[in-house]
Amino acid sequence: MFGFTDYWITHVTYTRASGKTLLKDALVHANVGSSHEFGEKWTREEILSKADFLLFAVLKTKDKGAVVRRADVRVVNVKGESYLRIDDKIIDEDYLGNFPETDHGSPT
Repeated sequence: MFGFTDYWITHVTYTRASGKTLLKDALVHANVGSSHEFGEKWTREEILSKADFLLFAVLKTKDKGAVVRRADVRVVNVKGESYLRIDDKIIDEDYLGNFPETDHGSPT
């Protein structure tokens, strides 16, 4: 659908740990066509372990239902720790954007 992206992220939930905002889990979809109906819940650790060799991007659904590519996910290293971000900030927190409050479930 959008080129060389391996996986799309359509929803995220965050947690606050040790004074930092970190990704708790995300709804991840393989880039195999134009449908994003089926996804899997992946933890922060699962995404970080694959982000070195796979390309993730965030999708956003606009008001009228159109799906648009928001940004590529990149790994930022700060003080020896890795964080997932879509902006240019180099800070020790995750940020993949703001998403509507929807319950896509938590990893078990």
